[in-house]
Amino acid sequence: DERQTEDFIGLNTPMNTLFICSLPFIAADYPQVIGSTILLVATTAITSFLLVSEIKIFSLKFSDLSWAKNKIKFIFLILSAILIAVLQFAAIPFVLVLYITLSIVHFRGIAGSDSQVLK
Repeated sequence: DERQTEDFIGLNTPMNTLFICSLPFIAADYPQVIGSTILLVATTAITSFLLVSEIKIFSLKFSDLSWAKNKIKFIFLILSAILIAVLQFAAIPFVLVLYITLSIVHFRGIAGSDSQVLK
């Protein structure tokens, strides 16, 4: 897809895989949460939607390490590291929400009134 040379359209598969693979580790500490049928069905529906959605999501590819070009990536990595240090595996769902939220905010800021985050 030519629209995805620098960013992703929809949730990228590696991030979704990381999230799904974290669920058994989270279940070890929070069985009451992961054992919820409603939560598992909702998680399946939400991640399925995100994988095929037209939401623009920033890529973590770096062409250089300048702050100006990579501000959103550095902010995401720093906040993710803090979440993981504090919550360990339980941080992964929050990292996913952070990733999507920062992407929407980032592209909405870039788009202004000329284009849309959701196409």
